[in-house]
Amino acid sequence: MEKKIRIGIYFAWDYDREEAKVNSMAKDGWQLKKGGLFHHTYERSNKSYRYKIDYNSSAKFNDESYRRYITLFEEQGWELINSTFNGWYYFRKPYIEGSNENEYELYTDDFSLRDMLSRWTFIARIIQVYFTVFFVLNLIHFILEKRYFNGFAILSSLFGILVFQSGIKSMKRKSVQEGNRSAKRINVSLLLFIGMLLSFILMVATPNKYHYDYWLKYTQLANNDTEKRIETFTIEKDNSYMLDIKNSGDRGIIRVRILKDDSVIYNIGGLNYSLTTRHELKKGEYQIEIEYDSLDLLDKNSNISVFVGLR
Repeated sequence: MEKKIRIGIYFAWDYDREEAKVNSMAKDGWQLKKGGLFHHTYERSNKSYRYKIDYNSSAKFNDESYRRYITLFEEQGWELINSTFNGWYYFRKPYIEGSNENEYELYTDDFSLRDMLSRWTFIARIIQVYFTVFFVLNLIHFILEKRYFNGFAILSSLFGILVFQSGIKSMKRKSVQEGNRSAKRINVSLLLFIGMLLSFILMVATPNKYHYDYWLKYTQLANNDTEKRIETFTIEKDNSYMLDIKNSGDRGIIRVRILKDDSVIYNIGGLNYSLTTRHELKKGEYQIEIEYDSLDLLDKNSNISVFVGLR
């Protein structure tokens, strides 16, 4: 049997948009085979159905509630197609041409609709609180340290707050029977969600070097003839800085020194080591020296990797 998959992002408050899409596909001969959070699977069929979507978290995690819930809709002629892990249920009912449209409504009174919307408004508020905490924490870090990572995290959490605020407003409109208007409105929630997603991707994909005031990543084949590597960096203001050093090699001692005006500020050496330490550094120019001594045959190279980060 011919099948088709359609990708789509629908929020809890956009269930009417999702229903409209599924029923539109049904009119074109594509009947819903399986509903999902981000995609739907359809199959070609000569049969005709009307589809409805309902949310019931208690039925999802309680066998007795589930039986009562499904039985209630079966008695009204609705057939369960499938449900999602977070409590959304997809129902269908054979469509008879010319029949009364009221026969294809899951909600028979305002209370049922408002109860569902009230549950999701409460959930949206809780998620907003988490986004707000995330926003405040990253805002503090951004003010103190000016990290790109925290900047993108601020944008992502701000978009998240606005996404769910938009959803809450949409659910309030639906609770007073204005939901049909939303199908014709620009899907603001989706636009905000895309902004949140892009900000999150940038946050995750931001190279680690942008988290540091200074970054050195040094990798090469080395032996006893390898010359000392010297890097220069500038400290813009007096402050307490966190120093990250990570070294690894096939064999040999790797020495790292940090100097200012020929005075050694920090010195470490060894085979493989990783450390994080805090140092008070004054404004001015500094040097990083990397030196290698092999412990094996002189005519063989060793792979070494050195990372020094200052933040």
